[in-house]
Amino acid sequence: MRIDKLDGLRGFCSIMVVFYHYPQSFLPDFIFGNFFIRESFSFVDFFFVLSGFVISYNYSTISHSSDFWLYIKKRFIRLYPLLFFTTIVFLLFKLFSDNFLPELVSNPKGIKLYLIDTCNTLLMLNSTPIFGEMSKYLGMNHPSWSVSAEFISYVFFGLAGLFFFNKKKLYLLIITCLCVAVYVIKDQFVSSNYTWFFLRGIIGFNIGCVVYWLKTKKFSPKNSIELILPFLIAFIFYLFHNYEFGFKGLLSLVFKPLFFGFVILVLLNTNYHLSRFLESKTLTFLGKISYSIYLNHILLLLTLPRIIFNFFGLPQTTFTELLVLTLNMLFVVLYSTFTFTYVESTFGRALKKWLKV
Repeated sequence: MRIDKLDGLRGFCSIMVVFYHYPQSFLPDFIFGNFFIRESFSFVDFFFVLSGFVISYNYSTISHSSDFWLYIKKRFIRLYPLLFFTTIVFLLFKLFSDNFLPELVSNPKGIKLYLIDTCNTLLMLNSTPIFGEMSKYLGMNHPSWSVSAEFISYVFFGLAGLFFFNKKKLYLLIITCLCVAVYVIKDQFVSSNYTWFFLRGIIGFNIGCVVYWLKTKKFSPKNSIELILPFLIAFIFYLFHNYEFGFKGLLSLVFKPLFFGFVILVLLNTNYHLSRFLESKTLTFLGKISYSIYLNHILLLLTLPRIIFNFFGLPQTTFTELLVLTLNMLFVVLYSTFTFTYVESTFGRALKKWLKV
């Protein structure tokens, strides 16, 4: 069962992540330097919390091994076709551009390192330190680290139902606290956060599970509270962007997903102007293809502006940068519509038949 406003929220978050990753050298300063854009990496945490809610909503009855393996198969089918496709496309792009279009490449690494990155991604381990020093590169097509973190969260959730069905809430709380503790300890002794991003995924995902459990209780906020949510998000982003304070990393790790959980809980129990905006056809469509947007956008952001400005020599002005930005966003949506239809859906159905789901 789908909840339209959550699809719309997912669509909005995916577009903001695209803005966050847009190359600075091809974007007007007033857009790139905007605090909301610069903090939009946080919307990845929104994805994790949303995912935790949706998975709890749809898979709250896992209690036997057959339930667990069916659940894992379904989640694998949902994630892997597009992950495999985008990873291979990105690898081919890297190999081709390194040799024939060096102006499209920022940091060439060589085929050996590319293949290691590819394996790291296809094994869905690129949010973990398992590949050692190579893990800091986040695999091939670096936004895919969140797919790794999400699948790891799926496994922990499924195991909670399988082995701790009657104490699942306590188990997930302990896992969340352990993740926070490991993050704090790691932060004191390890310089790179990249190899430990799976902790961020588990924390956000488990907070989404809490949102589902709270949703089953009586919680009836006034509809008008929706109106303050965008201002609260903007205010929190402003604080995190403009001020330095103690334990900022830890606060970001825990407070932001908690706040996003609050936002989702309010939206699930209200029906006012923000809900109607999120339920619009445009945003719900973007939500439907948001996974494709998320895994496709980096490749297009790396190529299209460089081709137009560097290869064809279009003069860079505020107008042309905004024009190319608009074209790039349009191409991201069109290409993602294609991959949603012919990769996510078509190959997903084929994988269902093969795995007998």
